[in-house]
Amino acid sequence: MSFLKKKFEKGVIRNMPSARMRFKKLLRCVVSFIAYYSGLSPIWYFLFARHAVRILTYHGIELTPTNSYAVSVANFEKHMQHLSKYFNVISLDQYQKGIKQKISFPPNTVIITVDDGFKNFYEQAYPILKKYCLPSTCFVITSKVLSDNDDFMHWKELSEILADGLVTVGSHSVSHRSLSVLNEFELQREVGESKKILENNLGMPINFFSYPCGTLRDFNENSTKAILKFHYKLACTSVNGINRNNKNPYKLRRTKLEWGDNLSIFTRILRGSLDIWIVVDYCFRFLQKKEEVDFKTKKTLWENKHINR
Repeated sequence: MSFLKKKFEKGVIRNMPSARMRFKKLLRCVVSFIAYYSGLSPIWYFLFARHAVRILTYHGIELTPTNSYAVSVANFEKHMQHLSKYFNVISLDQYQKGIKQKISFPPNTVIITVDDGFKNFYEQAYPILKKYCLPSTCFVITSKVLSDNDDFMHWKELSEILADGLVTVGSHSVSHRSLSVLNEFELQREVGESKKILENNLGMPINFFSYPCGTLRDFNENSTKAILKFHYKLACTSVNGINRNNKNPYKLRRTKLEWGDNLSIFTRILRGSLDIWIVVDYCFRFLQKKEEVDFKTKKTLWENKHINR
């Protein structure tokens, strides 16, 4: 018992993925395995997915992942090495200009995005992206940049990652609240004020937005109108899937990479083995939580309350 108490005090047990997260991970693995080895995803990939643009999204990149949203540094490097060898990796800016000009992208085109603006992007992910010369977009929460929370990047780190032109910074709102529950005034603050803060401090236009949480319950027509009002050029959801040229640029789908996604699972995901997850997104959206996330543990406040009793 004393051993467990010490582990809890150090945050090891407290930050372990919850049962709900573990179940989701198991379900992802099962769906990926069945879709790939049944032949469904190879057919889907050959007919559709390889001709569309896949936007990958990461959250934390940690030496030892402490939650289901983070990937290990070792797995992240294997992912990036694989992409650099076999895929056409472009920036969101290239994608936006391409769809505006109605350009057809080469097969196996991929975009890399990272949400939240954790400092481990600067410390762990950015050196790997730079090593393989891969462009990416980092969506940051401005209230975290302005805070004294050392888990997040601040202006110094953001300026450094912007210096060589490989990284683009986008807005992930002011306070990471689900946009669909906000009134007009709150929407203007989350969408417009975050853009203004980033532009004033970084000295460059902020053209891209990532919906906080990003599930089907986290954005609606009002939030999309607010994004259009403040002249963003693209907006990314967390709804699973690929993007063809006729896709609404303010409701772009992304493929999430999470805890336990090793190179084997990653290659299957790139072949479309989890694209069927869109069915889960649509059919079970009533189960998706709108709760605020505790960024120390990446769990909802409800999960922390019950896990830490």
